[in-house]
Amino acid sequence: MPIYDFADKYGLSVTFHTGLPSYHLPYENDVEGSRVEYVANVAKKYPRVNFIVAHMGDPYYEESIDAMHGLPNMFTDFAGAFEPGTEVAADEEGTIAQWAHAIDKYPDTYTQILYGTDFCPPILLYEIDKYDYAIRKIFTEDKFEDIYWNNPLRAFPKAAAYITKEGK
Repeated sequence: MPIYDFADKYGLSVTFHTGLPSYHLPYENDVEGSRVEYVANVAKKYPRVNFIVAHMGDPYYEESIDAMHGLPNMFTDFAGAFEPGTEVAADEEGTIAQWAHAIDKYPDTYTQILYGTDFCPPILLYEIDKYDYAIRKIFTEDKFEDIYWNNPLRAFPKAAAYITKEGK
């Protein structure tokens, strides 16, 4: 637990890769070991540390949202999902519907969603517009400012403090 103690002491956030790994990066294929439920257990013990669980636990979307619900120090995104060769890329509309189903289970889930893309063209992560499209399909326009701006500032308080300090 020393890393969480360190994050707590210095007001840092911790990000976890959850769910299916990238097709282009080395991995152990440990989907079970990267479940959001495990991170939620730590988030309960460290309520002053924000935990970002990337990829909404792909493909365990609903279970991931259930684990996060009621934990204001947890955030997620669907970054990297439209990577060519993934099931998501093969069925974009179907996957967006799965995301929406999981997210719509609780009316306040939008406060835990971050816009993210994993933008990295060398490994075919370049579908910026598809993430914007997904946000627009799932959420109403009054939630966009939270997803694009307010939630990331809450998820990463050090960045928020820097932006505020710089007056940007």
